This record gives sequence, C-alpha cells and structure tokens, in this order.
Amino acid sequence: GVSVLDQYPLLQNLLDMLLFKQFNAAVLDASCDALLSFMRCQRAKFEELMTQVVGGQVMESQQRQVSAATSALLAQVAAIGSAAANGPQKRAFRCHVRAFLGSVRPFLVTI
Repeated sequence: GVSVLDQYPLLQNLLDMLLFKQFNAAVLDASCDALLSFMRCQRAKFEELMTQVVGGQVMESQQRQVSAATSALLAQVAAIGSAAANGPQKRAFRCHVRAFLGSVRPFLVTI
C-alpha cells in the first residue's frame, strides 16, 4: 500500500529532517512553524505518521517514549485551538518541539 509519507512529501521531508537527519538549527523555528500549521490542518495524518514511527522502534520502552512525546506535542497543538497562532503561541510550540526532539531523536530508528 501507499504510505502516509508518500501522500504528503512536504511532511515527509520535514519530519525526516527533524527526526532523523542532521539539520541546521537556524531553520528550526521555521520548521516548527510549518509543523504547527500541518498538525493543525492535518492532525489525523500526523498521528498516522507518528504511529508508523512508533511502530518502527525496536524496543517497547522507546515505543512508549515516542508515543508519550507525540501525545504531549499534540496536546500543545490542541491547546492553541483553531484561531491563528500568535507570536507567543508559536514560541511556546517551538519550545515544545525542541523538548520533543530532545526526548526522541537520540534513539529513533528510521522508518
């Protein structure tokens, strides 16, 4: 079958960079803003994709950690609501993405 990533190449590239590749920290804020927009518009697709990432982890403890970090990130998006995100909300989300990446990047297995 066709994977979620194949249907959303922009998301694929964004998440691939954030989760698995070395990237320039200078582009992190813009990447976070793009991720926030996508998560607000296509939450179900993001959840489906992260389910694939979770399932791709070898150790059950790592699956739980990625799942919990993903849930926390989704909760932050839900807290922003449906109105356009303002500056403080975007800055707060960027902090949450950094925490998310710090908790999962060290051990993630590429899907």
